[in-house]
Amino acid sequence: MKIIQFCILSLFLLSFHSSFAQKGIHSETLALTGNNNSNVRIDFGNSAASIFTSGIAIEGQPLTSSQKGGIFGIVANTYSDYSSQKGSALGRMAESKSFSGDARFVGVRGLASSQALRNVNSLYSTLVGGQFEVQPTTNVTLSGNNFWVAGVHASLKGTINYNRTSSSNGAIAALIAIDENQGTAQSWAGYFQGQSYLSDKTIIGRTEIPTMASTFDVSNFNLFVKGGILTEECLILTEDQWADYVFEKDYNLQPLTEVAQFIEKNGHLPNIPAGETLDKNGIPLAKMTILQQEKIEELFLHSIQMNKENQTLKAENEALKQRLDKIEQRLFALEK
Repeated sequence: MKIIQFCILSLFLLSFHSSFAQKGIHSETLALTGNNNSNVRIDFGNSAASIFTSGIAIEGQPLTSSQKGGIFGIVANTYSDYSSQKGSALGRMAESKSFSGDARFVGVRGLASSQALRNVNSLYSTLVGGQFEVQPTTNVTLSGNNFWVAGVHASLKGTINYNRTSSSNGAIAALIAIDENQGTAQSWAGYFQGQSYLSDKTIIGRTEIPTMASTFDVSNFNLFVKGGILTEECLILTEDQWADYVFEKDYNLQPLTEVAQFIEKNGHLPNIPAGETLDKNGIPLAKMTILQQEKIEELFLHSIQMNKENQTLKAENEALKQRLDKIEQRLFALEK
């Protein structure tokens, strides 16, 4: 049995040197019966040996400068036509193409095409170019410091430099997703259901990580969003002391006359950055929230103080009124 498998594998490798349109080995079974059956099956390997083995090894001849075309290590194409759902799925592995001004080197490529797609009998239709799943068959407990469990694991390595004078378009990324939907259905270049982890800087709305915004250094920020942020809630963590220090007994509350003089001279409130500074450096939301709360609490202290003074004046006015009433009564008696 192993000799037959070896002969089949050898013929398959030799046939790969022929043109793409030809078939070195053509195995066709029109009606396979039962499940898990295939035209060609290869069992290989030695469970007792620590060696590197391959079930199928495919190597194509390189294209020269005078040739144009493509080489595909493995090509698989399937079709389906069921209950008005028509489509095809094309998969390629080890794809290399060469054209004038164009080169392509793709490890795995999946292409899904559909002429009709809809829900049938409460079942859902799926159109996916490439799908990779991880499904542990048992209850797996992870241990150790290094492990990766992922449906798709994309890693970008090496040294790639960027010449701004000659490179204007393109992207370098471990994973590139481009949404080119022209229809009315809402679509996303990336869709994640569940928790997401980002270990480094993230930008939204532009293609480059900014270091300066106007004249303000933003290189230490990890998230940059161009166009604004819409959220239902925003929680800001700060290590700065909250503005309740205003209510401490030793707090120096400036009289309103001094505040008025400061505003007249500087054009802004004491301990609040000037508009020119904020225009230049941006508005630190956490710090500014504390400063605004400081001014609110100072206003309450001034209001409480003014209320006490008003109560005192009211009492004094009531006493003066009573004295005036008595004086008027005496004058009225004297006139009589």
